[in-house]
Order: sequence, then C-alpha cells, then structure tokens
Amino acid sequence: MLRINALGRLVVVGESGPILGSAAQPRRLALLAVLARAGARGVTRTRIIELLWPESDEEHGRGVLSKALSALRRDLGAEDVFLATNNDVRLNPAVVASDLSDLDAALAAGRLDDAAGLYVGPFLDGFRVAGATDFERWASAERASIERDFIAAVRALAEAAGARGDHSDAARWWTKLAAYEPLNTRHTLGLMRSLVAAGEPRAALQHARVYELLLADSLDVPADADVIALATDIRASMLPGNKPGATSGTEQRHEPVATSAPAGGRYAPSRAWMIAALVMLPLVAIGAAGVWRMSRPALPQARVIAFGRITDHRGGSPDSLAAAVMDRIAAGVARAGTVRVTTLARAGDVLAEVAPNADVGDALVAAARSAGATELVDGGLFLSADTLRLDLRRTDLAGGALRAMPSVAASDPGKLADLAAAQLLSALGIARSREPEDQLSAGLGLIAAGRALDALAPLHRAIALDAASIGTRDTDCVACDALVALIAAYRGADSVSAAERVAQAWVRRDPTSATARAKLEEVVAWRDSVRAGSR
Repeated sequence: MLRINALGRLVVVGESGPILGSAAQPRRLALLAVLARAGARGVTRTRIIELLWPESDEEHGRGVLSKALSALRRDLGAEDVFLATNNDVRLNPAVVASDLSDLDAALAAGRLDDAAGLYVGPFLDGFRVAGATDFERWASAERASIERDFIAAVRALAEAAGARGDHSDAARWWTKLAAYEPLNTRHTLGLMRSLVAAGEPRAALQHARVYELLLADSLDVPADADVIALATDIRASMLPGNKPGATSGTEQRHEPVATSAPAGGRYAPSRAWMIAALVMLPLVAIGAAGVWRMSRPALPQARVIAFGRITDHRGGSPDSLAAAVMDRIAAGVARAGTVRVTTLARAGDVLAEVAPNADVGDALVAAARSAGATELVDGGLFLSADTLRLDLRRTDLAGGALRAMPSVAASDPGKLADLAAAQLLSALGIARSREPEDQLSAGLGLIAAGRALDALAPLHRAIALDAASIGTRDTDCVACDALVALIAAYRGADSVSAAERVAQAWVRRDPTSATARAKLEEVVAWRDSVRAGSR
C-alpha cells in the first residue's frame, strides 16, 4: 500500500521505499498533498488548477492535470490510486493512506494520544513550488489549521492529566508543548505549575529561565509578567519556613508592579534619556524583567553587570576586534553563573551612526541603569609592537565612581579577553562557577544510563547558564557541548521534532557554527529515515 506523509517533510512511500522519478517532481508531489489533505471530500479540478497551474485557462489546465494524474498512476504503480470524475479528484483509500487521514481519524475519535504521536512536524515543512503563489498561501493556511488542532489536542491531554492529579504526566504533555512553542506564555505557565505540583519547583524555575533567555535572544522582549510572578512565588515558597510548592502564583494572575523612571539629578528626563531610549531597544528583555524583580524587595536581587564599548586605539581602519574581545569578556563573566550580563556595545555603535553629536557615554550609562545594572564596564584597546594591551574601567552606576583595572596584555585576542575576564571576576569577588559543567556532566551521565528524558532538565540548565558563550568561538563552550548532548537526548527519547527544533534554533543563533550545521544535517537525515520507514 502507498503512503503519503505530509507532516514534516513531504514524502511518498511505496513497498520498496520512497517514490522517486517524475512522481517526486514538486508540482506532482503538491498535487498529492492537496488530495491527501482533502481526504474523502476530494478536490474539484478547477480548484487544483487554480492552486498549481494558475497561469493556465480552464481547458489547458485540465489537460495538464490529466497528464499529471496519468504520470502519477504510472510512477506509483497503481492505476486505481485516484477516484476521479469529470469534476473532482480524490485518493483511493484502499490503495493509498496518509498521515493526514490518520490524524483526522484520531482527532475525530478522541484518540488524542495517537493524534499527538502522528504530528511529527509542520504540514509540508520546507516544501515549496516555484511560481505557485496560491498553493503557498493554501499550504500556509492549512499548516496553521493542523498546528492548531495538534496544540489543542496536546493541551487537552495536559489539562486532563492535571485534573486527575497525574502531575508528572501533565508535565510530560506541557513539556511537549513548550518544546514546540518555547515562547508561548500559556505553555510555559502550564509546565511550571505542573512541575511545582509534581514536586519539582527547581525544574519549574529552570524552565522559566530558559523561557526568559529565549524571549530575549529571539524577540528582544521581556518575559511575561505572569511568568515572572510565578517564578518569584516559587522561589519564595522554597525559602526556609515556607511550604514547598505552595505558591499563590499557581492559582492567581499577578499584575506587574508599576515602576517609574528616576527623577531629578544628572539623568533626569533630558536629551540623554531620549537617546538612551534608542540604545535600550535591544535591552527591553533584560531591563523590564530586572525592574520588575526589583519591585519585589523580599527576594535577593541578581547582580547585573553592563558591558559598554572598547574603544580601538590601534590606529588604521577600525574593525570588529574590539567588539569581539568585549563579547568574549562578557561571556566569560556570564559563565560564572552568579551575575547577569547585558551588552551595550553595539547599541553605542548604532547611536554613533544615527546621532553622531550625541553624548554616547551618558546614553550608555542611562541605558545600563535602566537595564538594572549596578556597574558599567568599558575600556580601550592598544597595540604596542606585536602585543595587544587592554585597559578596562568600572563605573559604579549608583554613585558614579570610577574604578580603574590593571592593564592586561597578550598577543592573542582570545587570551587577552580571557585574562581580562578572569581579572574582572577577581575584582568583583566572584569565583567562576562550575555549575554549567556539573549540569552537563549530569546530563551526559543520564544519557549513558539510558535515561534520556531525565537528561533534558540538566542539559537545558547548562545551556541557560552558559548561553553567552554560544557564537563566541570559545573552545570551552559548555552550552555548545550541552546542545550536542540535548540533541542526542531527544534522539534517545525518539523525539525527532524536538531534536530538529533544537538544531534549527542553534543554527539560527550561530549560523557560522560548523558543529550546529552538522548536527542539523544529522537530525534531518534521521527524520527522513524515520519518515521513509513509516508506512
């Protein structure tokens, strides 16, 4: 029996494997996808022509469609694959099956577990037909409709599990939703609440942190106030004397506390503040979350260090070396795990272009303060013979005091940045945390023990703690190693769609990473082999 799989990559599978030849031509595959989506209803010939041969008139279009149907009958090796009349066409269910018809049947029968398992990826993921604009629009609309059905089914499974008190099962379904839509607030809240109810408040906090980082990296927007409030209440419930898991945030909606800009003083509303608004656009994710947290004084506040610009004094045409050095220093400090880091360097470069007469220093200080930072780090890069010298300084944003740092020197920019990061951590009184490495080791151990699902939490934690090192070309990128392990964990859990989304997100975050691209290619090959084998 033939089978059309259109969820994820579009492929037609016969008795001996995927169908090749003219049947695999994009327009003919598209025709099969249209018919598979229609199911028993079928599709009128006029509609098929509108979607796939819009440049043809009715008579010519019917001729082209008839030739395509004949070629498909030949290449598929089944003369009765279509049930066709003069007006419409549909697939013969006795000859060809599809994952779409299976999904529809599972949803209609209320077999939501089966429906969730059938959805291995978006409808016609990555499939295109050149020059068929109407088909692209149709595919996009159908993709959204199928996705809504899938999400509704999994959400119903999660809510039903929670209602019957099976919080571990609820967390499993919420995890699936959060993996598919990691920026969805409702799914994040559902997963956090189910984890708390299952006695895993630390895992709930870990997911909140991952959600916040993804929002900051992908959309440059702050975490939803409800997620921040729930995370805050979970932390409060974990303090000595409080009952673990008893959080008001699991039942109530919290409104964000109103905050206002500082008044008076040197940084009262002025042109510097208006300039700072330009600079702060990419900082909203960090700044808003930080300001909201500061409005809840009962809990300890994370230390925030802002990194400004390194001015390149080497002479000649400026390049990106100074910015790369500052990025690596920021990554090294962030890896310590006990401070939050925000980078303002590129915002200053943009400001220098759009407002060349503006006081960039004042604007960066204002932006750093609004991001909740307590200190601003900047400096200068110099060249003497073949040796690079870096002079850093720290600005106390509360009182404005400047603290000079001893110069560091090295011939290699990476070594220079590492020395500066180590010196800065020492000056800040911070020891480099080994928690990212410990979380990675825990995850690898669980994978080796055959507990792939249990490995997900520590691996996500390692990535969140060391996220700043992704893309820095740091040879000690723990987050990169954790991403490789996370993909392996999802493969061990037989979750091809989750593994593919992790690999895709990694490539989007660091498109020049050969490792990220190689892992994505591996996952795609695995996905194709899975699809080819499901008949």
